[in-house]
Amino acid sequence: MMTTATPLQHRPATRFPRSQAQLLADECGVATVWAACACAAIITLVCLLLVGISAVQARHETAGWADGAALAAAAQVREGEPAACQAAATYLARAGGAQTATVEQCGVFTHPDTQMPAVRVILRRAFGRFTIVGRACAGPLPPGGTSTAGS
Repeated sequence: MMTTATPLQHRPATRFPRSQAQLLADECGVATVWAACACAAIITLVCLLLVGISAVQARHETAGWADGAALAAAAQVREGEPAACQAAATYLARAGGAQTATVEQCGVFTHPDTQMPAVRVILRRAFGRFTIVGRACAGPLPPGGTSTAGS
């Protein structure tokens, strides 16, 4: 025997309207939100890593410029402080550091180990809101040509 069903019994169930509890229980689209958050976190970490690498590179570059400027000044240290500091500034201009770094302090002093004149150079360089400082000290070799560095 065949029974006939009413049209209401065979109507497919619809998803709408749903109650608030049903909406909260549904997890449709959650994976997309988690993936977007993960991508944002990865991009943020990569950007921070790149800024950190740039800061370290700028610090090393500034230290190299300070070393070069001190060595250039040490070659002229026996001619006096003005000549030595001018040599340091000239080196900085030739090395390309004059675009971003400035000689903050340059002075000749007597080195305590060799009792010979030496020069100390301090450079400053802007890095965003921060300032990078490069310091170096150099002087001529003592008579006899032996260095006391590292002893």
